[in-house]
Amino acid sequence: MQYRIRFSDQDFLFEETLTQQLVPASSEPSGPGIEQHFSFDETGSSAALVLYGPSEPSPVRSHHYRFLVQTIRILNDYRAGAVFLAGIHINHGFPGDVGYRLLLKQILGENTCREIFFEFSLGAYGDRNLAGMATTWLYGGMPQDWNRACRKWYEAVSCFSTRVVGFSFRKYRFLCPAPQNDTLAVRAGDPVLLVREHDNPHDPNAIAILWQNGEKLGYIRRSIAACLAPVLDRGVLFTGVVAACLGHFRPDDERIHVRLERIQ
Repeated sequence: MQYRIRFSDQDFLFEETLTQQLVPASSEPSGPGIEQHFSFDETGSSAALVLYGPSEPSPVRSHHYRFLVQTIRILNDYRAGAVFLAGIHINHGFPGDVGYRLLLKQILGENTCREIFFEFSLGAYGDRNLAGMATTWLYGGMPQDWNRACRKWYEAVSCFSTRVVGFSFRKYRFLCPAPQNDTLAVRAGDPVLLVREHDNPHDPNAIAILWQNGEKLGYIRRSIAACLAPVLDRGVLFTGVVAACLGHFRPDDERIHVRLERIQ
């Protein structure tokens, strides 16, 4: 049995071994497959899962299927720049099987695994029970010195995605003109810029995220800004784009996600 996760520009092919383990495939399928489509309204993207081979029941096939569906969601969120949401899917509902975890890490790659780990761990809503988070295995276990690991990551990172916080206090500035004033003018691909606010009375590490017209979309989350502010204070610049602007049913501080790149 073989399985293919298909996005518009990328495929991931898997196969069952003789011991019914799921591993990356060593060859292309030889015949047609059964295709199931997935649409993601939040990110405006889609994917497909293709099954090749016999259709008779298998004791592990349903487990493989659940892993692959969850992996599609994680990959879709990450590819859309909604890295925090990818962390949510890993922490809630991802199979606990070690083989599936190792396979997901192989698919994502080490750098992506660490990006998801730090974005979710630092961005979770006041949850500091890091050892209990499922995303911890992405890093290979809890770092011995958590604060040092965070600082090192943001000191060296060349690009990363994060969600904008504080948007709810200023979202009225980004509504479309009437008669469409119930929708946001912010769109994926819009340029953004990070700017330090040294005189911010609430947070000495405050980092504002400015939209393409200079309006303030919001801020880098306080826990992330504590690691990133020293980098900006040394003269490093980060610019980027709005990666995802999610639907109205998302809380305002989960709606806007940005992808940022370091300018040396």
